[in-house]
Amino acid sequence: MVTYENEKHNQIDLVFYCYGELNSNIINMQRKGFVNKGKTQVIVHNGLPNGGNEFIKQQARHGRMLLVLDDLMVGMNQIFLDTIFTKGSHNWQMSVILITQHLFSKELKVARNNSHYLLLMRNPAGALQIRTLATQLFPSKSKYFLESYSNATKENFGYLLVDIHPSTPDFLRLRTHIYYNTGEKTIVYIPK
Repeated sequence: MVTYENEKHNQIDLVFYCYGELNSNIINMQRKGFVNKGKTQVIVHNGLPNGGNEFIKQQARHGRMLLVLDDLMVGMNQIFLDTIFTKGSHNWQMSVILITQHLFSKELKVARNNSHYLLLMRNPAGALQIRTLATQLFPSKSKYFLESYSNATKENFGYLLVDIHPSTPDFLRLRTHIYYNTGEKTIVYIPK
């Protein structure tokens, strides 16, 4: 078991979950109202809030916030998305998770360029996107990236964490099984 000395310092106070399509997981989150053993409040919202950026900024003032945008790419305001991924994520004590199936849509250019982490899952229809990402992020090591992706996503719901945070050492850029409470050891992919 891994313990984190800064767990309280890094504690998220609010999860603001905006969804485009309702499912049973969202209903369960809404019913509970809290996650993390009651330490973190969850607010579930259908679509984007009417108040846009200002509303999100107000919510973020109450402490560290995680904003989740799930299945909302159709009809999302470009200015809203760009502001959330620039001013919002850098200045409002807020982290953003954008769940999307198309990494290279023109609407995502600012969001993609301001993301510190990408979580990639298997999507046979998106193979070209993965190859394009490999050549952009690892121009001289794209084979290493593609092999890491293939290995990490070979099982159902497998994922590859691409860590492009500026302070991350190069040898920790590609990982899977990152959650310490699952019983699986973290795998770090290192170039040969």
